[in-house]
Amino acid sequence: MFKKIIFIFFIFLSCFSFVNATEVEVSTFVYSDSIVYSYILEFDNQINQSIFSFKVPSNSTIDYAVDERDSVKYNLIGERYYFYPNVLKDNTILVKFKSKVDLNNSNEFFKTHLDFDFFVDNLNMKIFLKEDFKEVVDVFPRNYLEENNKITWNQQNVSETLVYIVNFKEKIKEEVVEEKINSYFYLWFVIGFVLIVFLLIGVYFKYYRKKITKELLKSIKKSNIVDNRNIEVNVDNGVEVILKDEIIDSNKNNEKNKLEKENNIIKEDKDFDEEFFKIIDKHLTEKEQEVVTIVRENDGILQNEILNFLPKLTKSNLSKIISKLDALKYLNRIKVGKVNKIFLGEKLIFEEKVE
Repeated sequence: MFKKIIFIFFIFLSCFSFVNATEVEVSTFVYSDSIVYSYILEFDNQINQSIFSFKVPSNSTIDYAVDERDSVKYNLIGERYYFYPNVLKDNTILVKFKSKVDLNNSNEFFKTHLDFDFFVDNLNMKIFLKEDFKEVVDVFPRNYLEENNKITWNQQNVSETLVYIVNFKEKIKEEVVEEKINSYFYLWFVIGFVLIVFLLIGVYFKYYRKKITKELLKSIKKSNIVDNRNIEVNVDNGVEVILKDEIIDSNKNNEKNKLEKENNIIKEDKDFDEEFFKIIDKHLTEKEQEVVTIVRENDGILQNEILNFLPKLTKSNLSKIISKLDALKYLNRIKVGKVNKIFLGEKLIFEEKVE
């Protein structure tokens, strides 16, 4: 009972005593799930009493209270903490509080207050936003400095209650995600559109250009009937020399027989055309079909002469095509000196029965 009376007396005495702190620094560390308050109080050398108090931060508990010499005794009465250091004169007191919060789900602002029972010459208030989970939209009081997620106030001659408020808003993560989804959607839409265009072009070349190619090859066949070609090869120089086409016209009987033979070939070509194109359509590519058809109409043609009918085909690609068709028995390549003559292969040998 006596101790309680003494304690109440000290509290009553403190209400009429003058306490002055030359420097007070309050650092508040704001996390998504907790808040840490750190008070550093420096008192001058003109203090005669050894007790002081200030209002406790909301929903917080004290972690420790120490001075330059030893731990400091304290007591909670109502909403204020009372501290009883051994010596308050020319001393520095460090007090730490902790508070559990959930700023992610509930709070849209942070609010704290400072209410000392003594006069403060210089107050330095700092709020550190330790996690980049919210966006600051408003701060009170207005006379603050903001730098690197730190908000600072410097105030002098403080003798009244101060309130500090930081308003937050959620960072718009949903909009960022939605923008990414939209960008990916447009990207895949463009890619799909381009693929569809190329697919349509491929269908066109497969089903329509083939007909044009067949008609072109048939026109080449009708306009380039070779009766008899006499080719001499200069083996010494390795240069092929095409002298000229010599049409056999020795007498009327031979001409008559030749015309009859040509007429028979043209008639029977219609029967073999269907079988010929059926085989090459099934097994060969368009370029390979063009080469085989030219060889069919010019059996024994020189390899390089095929380029005269297919000017867009390179010499190296032609050589690859002929090598492939020769291996598959669709063509027969015979080397004469330094040049190659190309004939139809075994798989298309039914053509020779007509000749």
